[in-house]
Amino acid sequence: MSIHGHLLRSAPAFVPVLVLALAVGACGTTGGAGDKDASAFSDDQPGDEPVPGVVRIVEVDRSALGTTGTVRYRLANLTREDVDNLSARVTFYYPPSQGGTIALPFETDVTAETSFVLFKGQDDFDFTVTSRAFEERVAAGEKVLATKIDVLQAEPIAMTARENGVAGTLVLNDSVECVGISPEDLRLGLDGAPPQLWIEFENVSGRPLQSLELNVLFLDTQGEDVTGETGWQSMPSLAPGESQRVEVDLSKAGVVRNRPFLVQMRFGSVIG
Repeated sequence: MSIHGHLLRSAPAFVPVLVLALAVGACGTTGGAGDKDASAFSDDQPGDEPVPGVVRIVEVDRSALGTTGTVRYRLANLTREDVDNLSARVTFYYPPSQGGTIALPFETDVTAETSFVLFKGQDDFDFTVTSRAFEERVAAGEKVLATKIDVLQAEPIAMTARENGVAGTLVLNDSVECVGISPEDLRLGLDGAPPQLWIEFENVSGRPLQSLELNVLFLDTQGEDVTGETGWQSMPSLAPGESQRVEVDLSKAGVVRNRPFLVQMRFGSVIG
């Protein structure tokens, strides 16, 4: 099967988890998000493109943040084709808890990831999301400081590691950099040894990243047909500036020996 056919076949179905897609009437940006340190975080706004050239925020309704902890995002497809490999989640920013040890001027509540499709020409795809921490926070006299939606397009991409001052491949909307890859002799499985693959990633986003997943596709020598695939596996959480090595599970990946590979990354569920 070609790499293009594989992606069409494996495109994620729309599975709503805490994030609900609703057909509601148009509404402009409403409701302030409160005072905040703009250098640390800020509301996203209509016109922002979470995936440049692919997904644009059309509207944000924050009018219910103070009463129910709910925000609604409306998204548009900027391309001339269906986009079927998207996932998204929303981060709610709160003041740091008194006595907490967090070194940032905020704490976050991150919704579960949901996968979805944006059809050609679609400009009315809605997410309505409620912060799970809202009731506890409002009882303590706190409020939501800001909200931000993250959208990822899980495209397979070749990896190069940081070397001699040259940046490695950037993924997850340029928030994670590849800083190391296992040596070629391990990856190729030379002298009959089982192939081994590890990839080291660094969080270059300036904010914590959690609940990430990785999938590796192995291709034939022409780089067209998929000969093996690892399936999605969890990655370690990454603090700002932190690096972690991911040992890729090749046990059920199929034909991987002496094969080029591509990597996909996406948000995983924050539950479980």
